Amino acid sequence: CDAPGIKDPATGMEFDGSIEGAELRGLGCRYKFGLVKIYAVGIYSSVPSPFTNAGSDEAVCRAVLDSTQPKAVVLKMARGLDSKSLVGALEDAFKPRLSKDGRSMAGWSVFRDSILQQTGSRCEPEDEFYFCCEGDRLSVTLKRKGDLHVSEAVVDKDICWALFDTYLGVEEPEVSPSLKKAVIQHYRQTV
Repeated sequence: CDAPGIKDPATGMEFDGSIEGAELRGLGCRYKFGLVKIYAVGIYSSVPSPFTNAGSDEAVCRAVLDSTQPKAVVLKMARGLDSKSLVGALEDAFKPRLSKDGRSMAGWSVFRDSILQQTGSRCEPEDEFYFCCEGDRLSVTLKRKGDLHVSEAVVDKDICWALFDTYLGVEEPEVSPSLKKAVIQHYRQTV
C-alpha cells in the first residue's frame, strides 16, 4: 500500500490510500434501518478524472463502473454478522442488476461460495473483504485477524459490474449513498 490511511468518519475505520495501484476514491458506510452501522466501504479505482468539463454525477459513476482498469471495493465489518446475512444482502442488491437484458447470474454462485467458504458461518467485527476487479476477473480476499484468505478468482464481467453498480447506483439505487456522494466529490475535486 502506497498512500497513508484515511478514516471513514462514520465508523472510524482506517482505509489505505491505495491498493494494487488503484487509489481510494471515496468512503461510506452501509447502514441497516438507517441507524445500525454494518460496515465501512471504500471504492478504489485507477480511473483518472473521467471528464474535462465536469460531466454529470451519472457520468462520473459510469466512468468507474464501466472501466476495465484495476478497481476494488473494500468492506470493513463494523459489527459481527451471520455470513449468510451478508451474502443475502449482496444477492438482494445483485439480482435486479443481473436480471437486466444482456446480464447473467451465471457467476453469482461462485462469488457467493467464495465468501461463505472464507468466512465460515460468521463475519466478525473488523473482518476486511477485498473485492478486486480487473477486466472480467474478480478476486475475493478476506483479511481476518491479520491472516489473508484468498479465493479462486471469479471470471465473470457481470459480477464485477453488479458489485460496482451496487455502490455507485448507475442502473439501480446504491446501497450506500454516502459512498456514492464521496466518489462523486472526489472526481469533482480532481477536475
